[in-house]
Amino acid sequence: MLDLYSKYIKNISIAFEICFSILLGAGCGYWLDDYFEINQFGIMIGFLVGVSVSIGILYKFSKEYLETFKTP
Repeated sequence: MLDLYSKYIKNISIAFEICFSILLGAGCGYWLDDYFEINQFGIMIGFLVGVSVSIGILYKFSKEYLETFKTP
């Protein structure tokens, strides 16, 4: 039963990491837009950076997941 909860916690933490990285990237981009007074360019770049970080997180998770089911 404890193993089941640890899997749920792992999956929830992955979801939070993905959401946080996208929101942080978009938030930094929004701040750059406001600071440098550019129109929507910073938020697009920040969003793309957040998505690319999320893809890296998913890659790391999938690599770790496949390692656990690797047959010797």
